[in-house]
Amino acid sequence: MKKTCLVIIYNHQFIANIEKLEKLYGGRFDKIYHLMPFYTGNKENVIPVYENSYQFSGYVTQGLDRFFSEEFDYYAFMGDDVMLHPKFSNVTIEDMLKIDADTAFTARNLFVMSDEHLLSRVWLFPTVLNYMYSENREIVDDILPSVPDMMVKYKKLGILRRLITEDKIKYLQDFLPVNCQHNFYYKYMPDYADVNLDLKKILSSFKDDEYGNIKYLFPFAGGFSDFFVIPKDYVKRFAYYAGVLAEERIFAEVAVPTSLCIVLNKIMMPKDIDYKIVNYTSVDSQRKEMPEKYNKSVKKLLNEWNNENLLVHPVKYSIWEMDIDE
Repeated sequence: MKKTCLVIIYNHQFIANIEKLEKLYGGRFDKIYHLMPFYTGNKENVIPVYENSYQFSGYVTQGLDRFFSEEFDYYAFMGDDVMLHPKFSNVTIEDMLKIDADTAFTARNLFVMSDEHLLSRVWLFPTVLNYMYSENREIVDDILPSVPDMMVKYKKLGILRRLITEDKIKYLQDFLPVNCQHNFYYKYMPDYADVNLDLKKILSSFKDDEYGNIKYLFPFAGGFSDFFVIPKDYVKRFAYYAGVLAEERIFAEVAVPTSLCIVLNKIMMPKDIDYKIVNYTSVDSQRKEMPEKYNKSVKKLLNEWNNENLLVHPVKYSIWEMDIDE
């Protein structure tokens, strides 16, 4: 039987969730660690990290020396608001995710960032600007694979990118200054308010030339990053790239999939397995109705679990009763 270490990632300091999550998952994994911002307690398996949750990929890098051991075959990284299938464990992880010692898993079908995602997901746009105007841009570009090599890697992994058209460039040029630049200036780079953004350059970064190359920008991947599994031989290299991108203030749901794609040659996604991912949005009525539907009882939720679902996210454990046997 393969040994699995569960590493739980906290966006905020929810100390009360430690006991709940250990009660729920303690019997299913060989070891549990918690990566928690600014933790000052004395639990040996709770690792304090010092990073903004926007780039929580940096948690993995900071905690690596504490949680990594060659004794574990897999490392499962999970947000503290994820609930896994009741049969998911160190015993079933390979069969359920179809992984092996050279194959990772991420709970979202990955994509290469495009104009559509910049336009419809405003929180991604600061990632592009943080990278393009970084003081460390040349250093980071030397660390990351070349653009052509990365595009070859995406093709090998079967991860595609939508092409941008000239009319989309014009539309986005008109749209972005109003909708996005204030977020970049105010939240991420207030000292650079005088930067003259070259929007044509930024947007053309997502347009292929006749040779299929991206002109300016490293091609980042994107995708849901609240649950991913990495075989032990790739964890250290993943943590290295995740840390580099965190330092550049790259959004975690860009840094994590991009780092996975750099390091791994095979990544399983929901499209590749026999289970579904239930990921509710903040406005999804089912997300709001779920606690009442199950009387806020974790036991009831697990007993009535839809076996098609690998995980449900988010589950706010603070409002649920952990009425299960350890």
